[in-house]
Amino acid sequence: MYVEQARSESTAMPAASQVLAANQHYSAGNRPGIDAEVKRDCFARAEQLLADVLRQSPEHSQALGLLGRIRLDNRRLEQARELFTKAVELAPEDPQLLCNLGYLALIEQRFGDAEGHFRTALKLDNRNASAFLGIAHVLAGQERFDQAYMHYRRMIELGYVWPSIFAGITHCCEHLAIDHYNTMIADDLLFLLQHEQITPQRLATVVADILEHKYAALPADTELLEVARIDQLLLIACDRILLPSTELETLLVYLRSRIFEAVCQSGTLADDHQQLALALASYQVRSGCLLETSEQERLQLDIIHQQIARAATAGSIANGSMAEELAGACIVVSMFDILWRQPYSLLLAALDVTDWPLQCRDLLQRSFYDFMTDENFKQQFAEKKSELLLAANDIPLPYPTWQSLPVQDEGLLTEALQHRFDVDLKTDTVMVAIIGAAADPQTLAFAKSFTDSTVLVVDFDLCDLAYGARKAQEHGLDNIVFWPLSMFSQYIEDGHRFDFLRIDQWSANTETNEILLGLLRDALRTEGVLNIRLNHAHDALNAFGADHSTGHAIWQEESPGHNTLQQIRAGYLAAIAQGDCQALARTPEFYSLHGFRKLLSARAVAEDLPRLLGALANEVQWKTLEAQNIQGHSTHRRNSAQAWQRMTHLEWDAQTGSSWYFRKR
Repeated sequence: MYVEQARSESTAMPAASQVLAANQHYSAGNRPGIDAEVKRDCFARAEQLLADVLRQSPEHSQALGLLGRIRLDNRRLEQARELFTKAVELAPEDPQLLCNLGYLALIEQRFGDAEGHFRTALKLDNRNASAFLGIAHVLAGQERFDQAYMHYRRMIELGYVWPSIFAGITHCCEHLAIDHYNTMIADDLLFLLQHEQITPQRLATVVADILEHKYAALPADTELLEVARIDQLLLIACDRILLPSTELETLLVYLRSRIFEAVCQSGTLADDHQQLALALASYQVRSGCLLETSEQERLQLDIIHQQIARAATAGSIANGSMAEELAGACIVVSMFDILWRQPYSLLLAALDVTDWPLQCRDLLQRSFYDFMTDENFKQQFAEKKSELLLAANDIPLPYPTWQSLPVQDEGLLTEALQHRFDVDLKTDTVMVAIIGAAADPQTLAFAKSFTDSTVLVVDFDLCDLAYGARKAQEHGLDNIVFWPLSMFSQYIEDGHRFDFLRIDQWSANTETNEILLGLLRDALRTEGVLNIRLNHAHDALNAFGADHSTGHAIWQEESPGHNTLQQIRAGYLAAIAQGDCQALARTPEFYSLHGFRKLLSARAVAEDLPRLLGALANEVQWKTLEAQNIQGHSTHRRNSAQAWQRMTHLEWDAQTGSSWYFRKR
């Protein structure tokens, strides 16, 4: 239908109008997050119009250039090169055609050639945004991040909202070296943290650096509470990210103690302190109750708990009459603990989130109602019984937590595997299993991006399964389900098989891994693709370095609870204070109690990884397809024996293979 419509358009328009119409279709097909089928239709309409133009005018440079961009987007690089080269030969003074060659060179990481094309284009048209952005990408590719940052920043100032600009400036922020407080950068970060195209946690390190320098530079007699309560960057950061800084962790504990002191003295939460209290409470939820509570604070909190329990009687809470009165107390409690796991939580459940004052609804959603939803999900699995034996603060909490999915185009997994590995799965619906990353936004992004996939996510923690299932529902994803290992095991025993299987994480429990190993041998059908990702093990080894003082031993009996994790972490905090463990001090997982739990788990797995991968290694059964580095770039393709040997001896790093692809023979 679309091709026929494109033909009818072409018969009624001159060449220039046809190219313009084709460009409109092409632009429509490149909208962020566009449906894969719509994208293909838009490109098909554009190609048909361009084909008609080129039949009549084979040397139409604009048509050649636009057709080359479509080929480039489809990763047909040689075809794109031929079209771009011919177009530039016909119109060497056209800056956009030169930009096309520049972006091809960028994809091929020929940064010098790319820069030459972009600078030539800018000489011809110094207002060419595509060329200016190309220079920014070149600078970032050459790791000249401070210069690239200023280029991206300038484009945002000029009002450009292209996704590649925000992706680029985020990448630069991850590599900026901050040695003093910079108001310009602080204002930029405040803007970026709230932008829908940004993944906030990727800005965490630079935000922490800026805030560290700001508070370190304050005079000794500064009243920190007065500065912090109006510090918009600190407030937004606490609400949206984990701050990888022991100095800022100490600052947050201090600020919370000052607010709590004022509450205990006055009997109420002051309006001036409310916004900061909400931010600190949000941070405590996000960090899995990382910020420790002193014994004195615990005693005073018990009094507040008793007051809430007395006020939240079934009769008065049901009609919402107490919501306004309880709001301040609930904010204060949430600065220290998850509201859902308090003894009076069932009484609060009589209220809907909309019954609470507007300013605290977001916090109540995170500290109470989301956990109530997750609890309902957990109840359907037999594994919930083991949680009933745990103390409330020992029940694991999900990690990571996040606000939005990465912006990605939709596509077909069958086409992606065909294009990248020349693998034909011979199916219209790809059955996918992902092991061990239920709470990771990339897991949901996979299901959202590949519209021809049905994804089964298997995890070892009920909290992560519940979190992933809730997030999938919030984002309207109906092609993804979340199961514990027991249900996955039964599914395989019933004879079901998968076309694509990805292992993101292993369990730190040896017995669980033995069960998983047995299942993996049968879970993938013949000719299916296995993806083993080593990122988490690699990150854990980097974070802990040569230290092996705590590893597999703490998992011999059970997963460590709240107090055990805090004790282990306290030892590392002392080491960091002495100048040791600096890589760990910059690791985001260290600043979530359950992120730290997963980091310890990943290190324990890393120590056991040679045995686990060795148990799978069988060059007769597996054909190596590719190894990728942490950026997703292909590093090499080897025969299976070499690949398995490399992995089972941990001979991998961020440059030479953190993700491996195999095909089952």
